[in-house]
Amino acid sequence: MEILKEMVSVLFDKETILKVNQQYQTKSKRVAIDAQNMSFRLFLSDAGTINLELLMRDNYGFYFKPIGYYEFTPNGIKNIYVLREFEEAYTKIKHSIEYDLANKVNFLDVESNSFIAMCSREASNVTKEIFRGNLKAPQQLISNGIKIIIFNSMMNSLEVKNIDEDYETDKDIFVLYTENEIKWGEEPLCDLLYRKGLFSALNID
Repeated sequence: MEILKEMVSVLFDKETILKVNQQYQTKSKRVAIDAQNMSFRLFLSDAGTINLELLMRDNYGFYFKPIGYYEFTPNGIKNIYVLREFEEAYTKIKHSIEYDLANKVNFLDVESNSFIAMCSREASNVTKEIFRGNLKAPQQLISNGIKIIIFNSMMNSLEVKNIDEDYETDKDIFVLYTENEIKWGEEPLCDLLYRKGLFSALNID
């Protein structure tokens, strides 16, 4: 929990807020931040939001993990969204955050957080290991703070679903992995989340 608190606290750090507001004006694509002995970046998405992302490394190399993101009005930050994985940590540090910032905090709905989990780097890595024969389906894991399952599906693909009894969706939502891509069909919400750069399985820049 302590490391999650340190990560989410960077969303509200004075230096971060200053850089976010500057980035919104300049429209710079990427801005580096070093905080809490970790490396982060602010990433301007195709949807016009700015993500706070942590630089991480796994067996497949380096990638960026979204922690939250900022929405704007012409006057500055309108909303600060915290991803599911960091919600509890945020509640632990909320008392130390300036009121005007804490008043802008929002959480995503269950479907959005579920799609972020299913299209995460962690989920993608497990599918790669299954396709390579190093793991057998089904596989369960926790991603974005949500319990998900990866299992064999049609046309040599793998299906990923939310099976978290404490965080259930009303709709039967899923994504499909092939060896070369992720498919979510006619799902406008996924298209929006992708444009916001919240699918770490696809964050390669």
